[in-house]
Amino acid sequence: MHLQSGELVTIPQVVRTACHSTLVQIYQSFCEETDFIPLSRATLFRILSTCPASQRTNLKGLDNLADDGAAGFETIVGILKIMETYTPDNDTISQFKEYKENLHAAKLYLKTDFKAHLKQKDNCADHCMNYALSDPTNQNLQQTCNDHTHDLKCDRCELLPSTVLEIKRQLEHFEGSIPSDLQSDMHADIESSYEKIMDWKRHVVRTINQDKCRSDMLKDLTPEQAVLVMDWAMKFLPMSYIEKQSEWFGQKGINWHVAVCIYKVGNELKNRSFTHCLESTKQDWNAVAQLLEHTLHTLRKQLPHITSVFLRSDNAGCYHCGNLWLSLPSISHRTGVLVRRYDFSEAQSGKSYCDAKIAHMRAKIRKSVTEGKSVLSASDMKAALDECGGITSCQAAHAEIMISPSDSATGLIKGISKLSNIEIKDDGSLHAWRSYDIGCGQKIEIQNDHDTVYNNDERSLKIIEDFKLPSKVEGSIKATPVDNGFGCPEGCSQAFSSFNAMHEHCLLGDHNFDLQQMTTYDKIKLRWYDACTNLSEKLNISKLDHDQQSSIVQESSQKSDQGWALKKDRKKVRFSEKVKAYLKSVFFMEKTLEVELILLPLQKNMRVAMENGIKVFASSEYLEPSQIASFFSRLAAEKKTQSKRPEDIESALSLIEKVEAIEEITSVLSN
Repeated sequence: MHLQSGELVTIPQVVRTACHSTLVQIYQSFCEETDFIPLSRATLFRILSTCPASQRTNLKGLDNLADDGAAGFETIVGILKIMETYTPDNDTISQFKEYKENLHAAKLYLKTDFKAHLKQKDNCADHCMNYALSDPTNQNLQQTCNDHTHDLKCDRCELLPSTVLEIKRQLEHFEGSIPSDLQSDMHADIESSYEKIMDWKRHVVRTINQDKCRSDMLKDLTPEQAVLVMDWAMKFLPMSYIEKQSEWFGQKGINWHVAVCIYKVGNELKNRSFTHCLESTKQDWNAVAQLLEHTLHTLRKQLPHITSVFLRSDNAGCYHCGNLWLSLPSISHRTGVLVRRYDFSEAQSGKSYCDAKIAHMRAKIRKSVTEGKSVLSASDMKAALDECGGITSCQAAHAEIMISPSDSATGLIKGISKLSNIEIKDDGSLHAWRSYDIGCGQKIEIQNDHDTVYNNDERSLKIIEDFKLPSKVEGSIKATPVDNGFGCPEGCSQAFSSFNAMHEHCLLGDHNFDLQQMTTYDKIKLRWYDACTNLSEKLNISKLDHDQQSSIVQESSQKSDQGWALKKDRKKVRFSEKVKAYLKSVFFMEKTLEVELILLPLQKNMRVAMENGIKVFASSEYLEPSQIASFFSRLAAEKKTQSKRPEDIESALSLIEKVEAIEEITSVLSN
């Protein structure tokens, strides 16, 4: 904040939760109630603009698991507020206030310091990633902890389960005071919210471990190796310099697939990006396999010293697919570039170097349009990207996929959704891991024998315009931390001299997490250090308050189960006939046939639906929006292929019941 004298005053970063007009309106209302004559409205706006503060904005594209976990905390706090209305006891109300503070502290811990506590080996079961990500049912996917024991607890990790347990006990004491239906709903909401919070916690552990895979690969990269990061960009909508309204509506997006190759020259990381622009294609495993093969052929020509690559992508179905995995050995054989590993990021944590390159290319295309050109096709996209020397390290090609995959290419891999890392051996066999560097890996068993499909060179990619080298062929990846500058938004303690350096640091994932608040255990360590270095000081543990003493890291009586952070199997829950009838009646209502159905209000309606003064659905029958959407999608799929005759509807519903029964039997057999 600059003063007129030229002095610079540093203030904390403040975020206003309301816009300026709302603040002025609230202030004027307050002045009217207190008989105070305020300054003019224009002066008040000038005062607000003089006092700098960030404006709160709406957030988009949030991590589902993190958002559901945060909503779980809010749900439990809301239950406490309802319970407060049923008790006049001040002591109980003060106890509820303490529960709210504990929940806030637990939420803040998951968002900040929990990442810093996680280690590959630790005496706390909640902090030991080897223990948390080991599959207890498969020795090949386990990492033994023989060199340490899990005999410690973290007071901040235990804060959430202990608080939720106390809230459940308090709720039981309200039996008779709270209506039984409401009390049952509260119990169900607490259980559901707690499970969502634990899913968030598991998600954080898996994210840290999978990001470690990326940083380890880049650190251990040799001159003969490269990392290839792949991603489909959002479809590009055609743009014209002069665009009529009739041309703006109903546009078809242009597909483009980006692969960023990161390799090492000396001790410095370099990168080249390969973008394929396609008119109309299905973004499936076949398209990815063909584009990957062409990319590796080009890589072999431009960088002949690269002999092997490590693939990395998100968990989209076109990548996390058995057909693609089984085609990798034959692709390696035809291109001469060996695909050694394929690593996947944690779900919804897959922001990669591709996103940065896509942003640069979008800006280049928009700049081309402002200069009077139109980008209406994949050929126009390539021309816009290549003009004026192109973009640093970015190459584009116009391609067309000629042959669709064979119907017989169905490489079924049991439990593929649980696998996060695969390695291709010299004999072409695949070995997989559920979590990076946890266990020795397990050989993948293929349920269908279609080796001839993958070994035959039946895929065909037509290159209309091939890659063209830009004026600056390769880019450098530099992220040197400084004392002050652009801070890392991922909770890392490092800062960088420029925004680009900070952005590259985030994409590489080499974070340094520092604790924002110490545990009681660490406080005792520091007190012990002070006592040892200064003999005149006497260590007085009795000064610690009673709450701190009770939460000191201690010998664990009940530690977390092995593999607690792994992805959990989805429970196959069959809807009751009452629930199905309700959903069918809503779906087949005439008014909802042509409009998009809002799922969240429907979920709330199920909770309050009454018939003759009695609730229609029990708490065990409540559905999540995703469950409702899944049921409706099946009905919609049948509705598209069948008429609206009653017998057709009944056949569609019977088919759904058969599918659910098969899923339930499969779940029982797999367990």
